[in-house]
Amino acid sequence: MALHKGIQDAVVKAIEYRFVDLDEDEDDKGLCYSWPMYLKRQPSSQAFWNSLHHNILEALRSRNILRSRDPGAASGLHKPGQVRYVPEAYRFEGDTLFDLPFINKKHLSFVYDHVHKDLRSIGVSTLSLRNLCDEFCQWVEEVGVAGLKEKPGKWHSKVAEIFHYEEDWIKQKLKRLPIIPLRYGSWVKATEHHLYLPSPNSEELVPSGVSISIVAKDAVRDPYRRKLYEYMGIKEYNPRQVCELILKLHLRLAVTWTGRSDEDLITDAVYLFIHRKELDSDKPPDTFFALHKGGEIVPKRSTRIYLVDPKSRHGVITKYKDTPENPFAVLFNGY
Repeated sequence: MALHKGIQDAVVKAIEYRFVDLDEDEDDKGLCYSWPMYLKRQPSSQAFWNSLHHNILEALRSRNILRSRDPGAASGLHKPGQVRYVPEAYRFEGDTLFDLPFINKKHLSFVYDHVHKDLRSIGVSTLSLRNLCDEFCQWVEEVGVAGLKEKPGKWHSKVAEIFHYEEDWIKQKLKRLPIIPLRYGSWVKATEHHLYLPSPNSEELVPSGVSISIVAKDAVRDPYRRKLYEYMGIKEYNPRQVCELILKLHLRLAVTWTGRSDEDLITDAVYLFIHRKELDSDKPPDTFFALHKGGEIVPKRSTRIYLVDPKSRHGVITKYKDTPENPFAVLFNGY
């Protein structure tokens, strides 16, 4: 028994105090990173050696013998159960996807790549998709939108490729992150109201004040990013949705007038006219127009509105349209 314990202690101490402190070779490897390959052993018929091997592995689990991805870690070395191997599929250009010190501290240094399978025997686990999703949430919380904007398109594509069409719990987590870029530079969550993918056949200007958000076209050109957005429930924009929002906006204005510029009222009317086939009725929509009345420009619902023929100079409406208290509501010339 004493021999058994003596050999075990000698091996563990050699690894803990000798091997891990050796200098790296010119390839940044050497015995300080290659010693795990000697942990392998085929079971034999001799109980003494089988037991010794098992006990050595168990002892190494509690020792600080492995380096992480964070070179600034205070201890420098970590227990096997404190670091995870990062698969190649979860890396970007030779680095971790979410490069922050507190995340890197949990990752096994990449110089152990050639022996990472051997390290399983002493408790090194592999970074799972669930782990990676949790790291993404932590990373976004730490760096915010500013950090997302700094990342290149290839990085966003890689993240989307990993997470698109995965389990539902991943979708629910991603939907709570502000990772959707809009066409005017802001970023929102997938739960944003009236959020749509851009139409491939339309670049028209949506009237200002209409509550609709369109994903940036550059983002959806990447197939993985588009699939991720679709996976999170974002549908493609079409003019019918904008028409419905304009009508709802004008319905609210009929209850409480909160103000809308003449230019916006004109844009609303033009949009509805261009896309009149999208309306549910053939009748003109009951919306507000900018009108000349009593020498002022005022908003009014679409009833009893006059259109003055620009060639007519002597008509009664033309003569009195700017007179205070006159009964004629005339369509604003801007139309």
